[in-house]
Amino acid sequence: MTHTRRSFATVLALWVIGLTAVLVLGVQSAGLGQAFGSRDSLAEVRARWAAISGMERMIAILADDTEDPHPTDAYDVYDRLSEAARGTIGGGSYSIEHWEGGERFDGPADAAARINIARMTGEDLFWLPNMTEDLISRITDWTDEDDEVSPLGAELGSYLSQAYSYEPRNGPMQSIEELELILGILPLDVREEDWNLNGVLDPNENDGDDVWPPDNADGVLDAGWSGILTVVSSESTYGLSGQPRVRLGLGLGGGELVGRVGITAEQADVIAQWAGNSDAVLETLITTPLRSLAGLTGQPIDPRAQPLTDEQIGKLLEEAAIDSPWLDDTGPILPGRININTISEDSLAYAPGVTSSIAELLIRERAGRALGFRTVADLLEVPGLTRGRVQELVQTFGFRSSVFVIRSVGVDDASGMRVELIATVDRSRLPVVIRDMVLR
Repeated sequence: MTHTRRSFATVLALWVIGLTAVLVLGVQSAGLGQAFGSRDSLAEVRARWAAISGMERMIAILADDTEDPHPTDAYDVYDRLSEAARGTIGGGSYSIEHWEGGERFDGPADAAARINIARMTGEDLFWLPNMTEDLISRITDWTDEDDEVSPLGAELGSYLSQAYSYEPRNGPMQSIEELELILGILPLDVREEDWNLNGVLDPNENDGDDVWPPDNADGVLDAGWSGILTVVSSESTYGLSGQPRVRLGLGLGGGELVGRVGITAEQADVIAQWAGNSDAVLETLITTPLRSLAGLTGQPIDPRAQPLTDEQIGKLLEEAAIDSPWLDDTGPILPGRININTISEDSLAYAPGVTSSIAELLIRERAGRALGFRTVADLLEVPGLTRGRVQELVQTFGFRSSVFVIRSVGVDDASGMRVELIATVDRSRLPVVIRDMVLR
């Protein structure tokens, strides 16, 4: 009996010891798990703040350049962005890069280096890879304001009849991936190798067919339509002086032009009166002398008006605009022209109204200009371009950019944890606006 009691006591003691050990281990494990969890959380915070720091650095440079741009160097802001594209802060670091025309660059991506689809006609779209007439009609139906189906197109009824029904935009597209909602358009045409649309060649986009998407593993990012097109570029409401553009129309704005453009009061008065015409377009001044400009009566405003120099025309087109709602802080944005200084040679082949010979001429001339094209006066210096051709080109091309896509990768130095922050930043008006932001 005594032996049995001792055995039971021994078993009980061992059971208690074992249970205690389990409880201790459980507490230790929980504490260790919390410690690891806290450490991971801290690492994520460091990485996130590093990414945010890089983003804020880019925004500060863009805001400063908007108010105080370099007067002659079109590449100055890109140099500044590139120099600040890598940095460290409080145990973390950030890097900002993008790919354009198959090449990697430090700094944010310039939206105006691509063609804004809102400025393209059906004929322009036709030259895109794998584009067909029916897809052009469906893109047109998706963006126009009516529900009338164009030949080969698709409108409301077609989308409501899908297994998962939805409605067409019937307005300007808000993102490049929205193209994939249009019936018949394949994601591979839009994205090709850039499957996550982050503008960077990721490992799975450079490994052949090992991991989706399929790619040719050549170390170059082939981004399909997303590498050619944009929907976010916009025209700046600020001039090269760093001040809001002079608003012309119904005789307004003439006085401001004298100081900004360096013209006489008489010249400014002719321009201001002519700008009141409903069909007035500032680019007309590239080919039409002031003495030929007519007012509301149809008669020349001042036959004695002295002509503008090319330098004055260049400044005028950068400092002024015909009065329009897009100049208001609350008005709709004006889709941006292509930045002639940053568009890649490959994308230039798809630019509206640009022949292969003109594209070659522009690329050759750009390569020889260390400071790039700053105003239309620089284009007028290009041998082989007539004034009429320059007037046509500036309907498509501009010399500055307002919208940038910033991909800032923050890294915690201790753990290597990475956070990717992608934002579309618009400086066409001040203060600078973040249109959208994704944290990965």
